[in-house]
Amino acid sequence: MIQESIIRIQEYQRVHLNHKKQFEAIEKEDTKRQRLALLDWLASTDPIPDHEFAVFMRADYPSSGNWILQENKIKAWLDPQQLTVPLLWINGIPGAGKTILTSVIIGECMKNSSSSTIFFYCKYDDKQRDTFIAVARAMLSQLLKQNEVLLPYLYSECINSHSVSLASHEMCTKLLEVCFETVSKYERTYLIIDGLDECEPVQRRLLLSTLVSIVQKTLYPGMLRLLIVSQNEPDIKRQLRQCSDVRLSSSCNRSDIEVYSRVWAEKIQQKFFVSDDTKTHIIKAVSEGADGMFLYAKLILTNLYAQTCREKLYEELRPGTFPVGFEQAYSRIVCRVYQNPNESERATAGRLLGWISCAKRPMRWHEMQAAVSINMDDEDVNFEDRQLRAHIQDLCGSLVEVLPGDRVQLVHSTAKSYLVDKSYVRIILEEQKLAVMCLRYLLFQCFDPTTPDDQIHHYVNEGYYAFQEYAIVYWVDHLESLIEKLSPSDLENSELCDLGSAIAEFYEIFGVQSTKRSDVPSFLEDRCTHLVGSDQLDSLLLLLSHTRKVRAAQDELTEPKELKIILEKVRSHLTRLSKSKNLTIVEKQKLNTYYGPKWIKCPRHACFYFHEGFPDESSRDKHLLRHEKPFLCTDLSCLRKHWGYSTEKELKRHILLEHPDPAAFGGKFPKVKKEPVKHQCNICGSSYTRSSGLKIHQRKHDGTRPFKCESPGCSAAFLRRWDRDRHTRSAHSGMGNASGSQSPQSTPVQSLP
Repeated sequence: MIQESIIRIQEYQRVHLNHKKQFEAIEKEDTKRQRLALLDWLASTDPIPDHEFAVFMRADYPSSGNWILQENKIKAWLDPQQLTVPLLWINGIPGAGKTILTSVIIGECMKNSSSSTIFFYCKYDDKQRDTFIAVARAMLSQLLKQNEVLLPYLYSECINSHSVSLASHEMCTKLLEVCFETVSKYERTYLIIDGLDECEPVQRRLLLSTLVSIVQKTLYPGMLRLLIVSQNEPDIKRQLRQCSDVRLSSSCNRSDIEVYSRVWAEKIQQKFFVSDDTKTHIIKAVSEGADGMFLYAKLILTNLYAQTCREKLYEELRPGTFPVGFEQAYSRIVCRVYQNPNESERATAGRLLGWISCAKRPMRWHEMQAAVSINMDDEDVNFEDRQLRAHIQDLCGSLVEVLPGDRVQLVHSTAKSYLVDKSYVRIILEEQKLAVMCLRYLLFQCFDPTTPDDQIHHYVNEGYYAFQEYAIVYWVDHLESLIEKLSPSDLENSELCDLGSAIAEFYEIFGVQSTKRSDVPSFLEDRCTHLVGSDQLDSLLLLLSHTRKVRAAQDELTEPKELKIILEKVRSHLTRLSKSKNLTIVEKQKLNTYYGPKWIKCPRHACFYFHEGFPDESSRDKHLLRHEKPFLCTDLSCLRKHWGYSTEKELKRHILLEHPDPAAFGGKFPKVKKEPVKHQCNICGSSYTRSSGLKIHQRKHDGTRPFKCESPGCSAAFLRRWDRDRHTRSAHSGMGNASGSQSPQSTPVQSLP
């Protein structure tokens, strides 16, 4: 008996443990889905690659920047015991190596396992890195990853927002306030923003006011610490006037620049076999000429190393030639690029720098290779014969950088300023070239919606669609950027005018029918008053007006319809290829060269994932639910918390039916009915709800039958009137017994209750 009880207890424990594991697995999977949904909603730029790139830049100089950690104000800001320095501002001249110093401080913060580190690297002219929304999204994503306790709150805000992505300034501010205050209760948080000056003034003012307010109002002094790194801009200085600051002087990083120069001088010596005296001269000339500007040293040394022979190197080192100051440093590099004796390389470098300077988002290297491979006269894309075999940095020198994710950008915001100021890059002309290339590319035969599938297969395999994500979205942006800068002659419909003829042909093929000239908004008309009378003004205005109107109303690219059709066909084809088991490694590598590693993408043109893409179809489908069914149920036990409704009305109906709130019904419940009164017979005990029922019943006991049949010759009598009437209908209706005798079913006895 005891043994049986023990076995039963053990069995119960086993079942209980099994159920517990099952519930934990379900909860773990549920948490994972919520986190993925949140990260999708935030759609933030990951700052890790930017940080890793900064760390990589000083990999050959491990001690570079460590001096910043010995600064008293930095030590106080990092010290957990110090509560008086929650706000700190590091400022310095352009090119002083502030980003490298920031990476050193971030690395030091990350060593402390008892605290969390939130950081972001702002980038000029990159909408994923230079706005309040972009920075806020990134901070919230990092807070979520490092603090599991925030998941329920953020997920609730996510599904209650009924929006595909976080895009509200007010909501961003609210979420940042709540999240930072929450984590500050139990963990110290270091918040570091690098390159704030690279954001537009309005954006950085909003970001600064929000973050400073959060730090100053926290209920837990010292638990949240903010570090801002930027140039000494007047508007930033005004907002941080009460903060402690560290000003980077020319002497601060002199030793780092010397170390950096020594490493590069040794590389130069090994390449050109120069003497030790020449190496020493290079180190001294660069270190003294830098005047605290790390970027200057980088530009000079990479330019020296890039020379083709020792004679050219010595020419660069001559006293009259060796650059003095930032501008001359750029001058030497630009001179090498734009005076390259190889005409083909010189022209290609000029094209690339123009594209990088005017791109509406950072182009990826495969997109630039696609653009190079386009021939607008032959209307084809020939990767095999036209793609660049030289690296972009071999062509453009140290003016450009290729960042993680294959993003290509200028080495510094000052590089674009120099190129534009010195007219090496003419913004109007480059915008015009990009606009024409986008328009004409989209007129290629491969974008004809009637193209058969086998031909699309051929075009895909040859890389024809490698530039489609950029061209389909941004042709309108390049045209808009040109409006105020165009002259009437730029819109002539002639063979000699690339832009005018491109607009004319594009309008001819994709012209809009639903938008009339009178529908063009007045603000757009006002921007074009100087173009009145131009050949293609009407076509330009109708294209811009209609496209902006449709895109504002439709998340997907519905216009031009022809491009929508072909885009869907191409993406469907790439999706099938991504799942194909017949695709060889060589074929996949070739397609990766054309389209990057992520072929499956979101159909919403304003979505980051329209061009970024997903590693697989499952990730894309989960993401699309946020677009198509954005109204999610807030009940964590409901299946519709992941797969929502198309409209808010549908969601409200679901909640009303499936998750009614008892508090909502207060005062609306009907009055509780009284127990029905029972009328009981004192003879047999039978009970009735109504007194009339009891009276009829009592006739049975006293033999009273008041309802007699009125038909002649019939003596039947009944307790109830309706029994008598039923008897009359069935027995005396003329269809029954002619003698008037009663049917068995109508006997008085059977009519008794």
